[in-house]
Amino acid sequence: MSEVKTLTDRQFSAEIRLDKGLKVVDFWAPWCEPCKKLSPIIDQVAKELGDQAQVWKLNVDQNRTSPATYQVRSIPAVLVFFDGEVVERLTGVHTKEEILKQVRKYILS
Repeated sequence: MSEVKTLTDRQFSAEIRLDKGLKVVDFWAPWCEPCKKLSPIIDQVAKELGDQAQVWKLNVDQNRTSPATYQVRSIPAVLVFFDGEVVERLTGVHTKEEILKQVRKYILS
């Protein structure tokens, strides 16, 4: 998979928490300027990871349960999940390389 998918609170449990594997979730909002800067970087991360990880974007204005559950208080926030558990948390704008470095720790060779 090389494209970013949109995630909702309704999907979160099935797609992220209960599904095995490596997932990257970008918590964002349309009014957030740093989120706008991070968005194309997340797209690049998804392309580079290919089928090694699923990459999702969750709009915090439309979906309030998941950000509250994972204590996302600042956006943009990128959470990395491995087998349903949060293993990395990045807040603010990061480079593609910084994000990939955190994600690749969990890619099984």
